[in-house]
Amino acid sequence: MHASNETRYESTQRIVQLAVELKAKFKSLTYQSIGLKDRLAHIESALVDDRPPLRAEMRRLYSSVGIELPGAALRRFEDVEIFHASVLANRRIHLVPEIEQIKAQVDELDRQAAEADQLRSDLLRQLDERL
Repeated sequence: MHASNETRYESTQRIVQLAVELKAKFKSLTYQSIGLKDRLAHIESALVDDRPPLRAEMRRLYSSVGIELPGAALRRFEDVEIFHASVLANRRIHLVPEIEQIKAQVDELDRQAAEADQLRSDLLRQLDERL
């Protein structure tokens, strides 16, 4: 009978230790997911906030202070606007796949965290039934 109690005690200790490890794993996965979600929000907001300066706004700004821009200056603004639009398009081309990769990582981390949490809940339920 004494050996059976020791075996039961050791088994209970293993369950407790595993539950503690699963809790730590859950927290780690959750923190990683939160970090990636913050990064994702930052990248997505950068894509939304990017817009080239509008030529009409520039004309209005200069005319409001009484400056009429010569044709060459207006063409320069147009060149800058075209260049800026090309930079934004290139940036989007490179960031969209990164966004998709981060979303996939978040989904996987969240799945693993939910799995660890469920296993821990099952272990705690087993532990409760033993007591």
